[in-house]
Amino acid sequence: MDAREANRASDAAYRWGLALALALAFALRAYDLQGQSLFSDEIIETSIARLPVEQIVRYPDGFPPLYHLALAAWTRVFPAPEMGRWLSVLIGVATVYAVGRWGRGSVGPLAGIFAAGLVAVSPMHIYFSQELRAYALYIGAASFAMMYFFEGVRTDSAKSWAGFVIASAAAVNTHYYAAMLAGLLGLLLLVYRPRWREMRRGIGAFLALAICSLPALVLLPGDVAYQSEGFAGRAPLLATLWHTAYAFFAGFSLGPSLSELHELPMREAARMAAPWVAAFAVTGAILLWHGWQELRRRPYGYGIIFLAVASAPIIGVAGAAADVGPKVRYWSWILMPLVVWLAAGAARGWHGRGRWLTRTAFGVLVGLQLLAVINRYDNPRYANEDIRAVARYLQRHAEADEPIFVVADYMAPPLRYYLNGQRTLDGWLPHAHPDGDTSYATSTGDVANKRLVHPRTEADVRGSAPFDEAAIEEWSATVRELAGEKGRFWVVYTRAFHGDRDGALLRFLQDDGWIKLDREFPGVKLYRGWIQ
Repeated sequence: MDAREANRASDAAYRWGLALALALAFALRAYDLQGQSLFSDEIIETSIARLPVEQIVRYPDGFPPLYHLALAAWTRVFPAPEMGRWLSVLIGVATVYAVGRWGRGSVGPLAGIFAAGLVAVSPMHIYFSQELRAYALYIGAASFAMMYFFEGVRTDSAKSWAGFVIASAAAVNTHYYAAMLAGLLGLLLLVYRPRWREMRRGIGAFLALAICSLPALVLLPGDVAYQSEGFAGRAPLLATLWHTAYAFFAGFSLGPSLSELHELPMREAARMAAPWVAAFAVTGAILLWHGWQELRRRPYGYGIIFLAVASAPIIGVAGAAADVGPKVRYWSWILMPLVVWLAAGAARGWHGRGRWLTRTAFGVLVGLQLLAVINRYDNPRYANEDIRAVARYLQRHAEADEPIFVVADYMAPPLRYYLNGQRTLDGWLPHAHPDGDTSYATSTGDVANKRLVHPRTEADVRGSAPFDEAAIEEWSATVRELAGEKGRFWVVYTRAFHGDRDGALLRFLQDDGWIKLDREFPGVKLYRGWIQ
């Protein structure tokens, strides 16, 4: 077989491998897509998308408006709120294609197949690709931006630089942290093309990106103020960095669950995660070592390593300086250069001496990630709060005049949605006004008979303010007033780390004999109450 025939065979293998990875990615993201009920953030996102366009653009929710505009267009064709998850599925599958193409262009066809396969089975990426939020678009746009950037510095083609501008602008107008990715890529451009003649198109692309990012820049102050006000309990940067590295491959469904991470001492959470961390560390070290050997001999390989290693600390420090705090979601795109690095290692060690070790490491890495995916579907410990089941139970067992109290309060929107028979999206949502001011829905919701209640202020909820003696007294007075002569009520108790962080309210209600556990659902305890 001559070189031309070998290249054709290699290209054919890549196309088939990429097609299989895309099919697997779609299957894993589409499977049981509506199995878990919408949670509060999803209700709020789809509610924002139903506002007038000018309000969507100016809405202060901590994000630029591109995702909500895209979701607004999507809902014109598919009005049901749950259908918004399909938009994330399709963007997630497109991201698999981008990373596979990036791996092929930077390393080779086999690395491209492995990169696409690793993203296809990534539990964290599947999680973001199944939720009705901006993160699938953010990760996808950032992945295409990195793919086109490395194609641009390699070929200096106008088409690649145009693709970079479009993808980067989409990322920046979806999430502000994408601007930091653009800055890091700008540094790499100066390193890779230090002469003016070599960097003219690249510089032009970054200037065009700056112009396209102006809308996000105008909206930035209000959104930063929203993100930095009131949120409590931010994790330290170093702890977040370690959790990020772990979550990249364990998702949120190996070791401690997301709710457990909020509630457990850091040492206990680390103990629970330790066996999985060890497994990922061993398999990852083997592949990363081979990947280092492969990328160091590639023209732009060090840039991939730089993005995988240096981005999180740089972005974390910048976020801490802005008083926003570090979160895995904000830098989730860093998984993609890390995947290309791992794929380069798998491709390098797949043949030749020691191939059994490389193949075993790659197989274990894929297997552990698939186990995390299975856990999310089959283990209630890792499921979202099943508010839909709670609403159905209340519809069957609660009397029409019995008030329903929700703790944590911001979980009221999905309960209201399902109690209303999935007909309306009215709920706890800040409404943007033409003068830029915001106001929140009244504390007593309107669920046909006005019986769904979250009697705490929005500032208390966002600040995770614990119930002190005065707050408990006020809460009790609200219960007595609304429970009426029968004195019966219900308490939907969930996400205590936000709504009742110290457990003071629950202890008061139990110690005074006000409530009795009626039913448990994934992530939710439902109590029946009587005024004593």
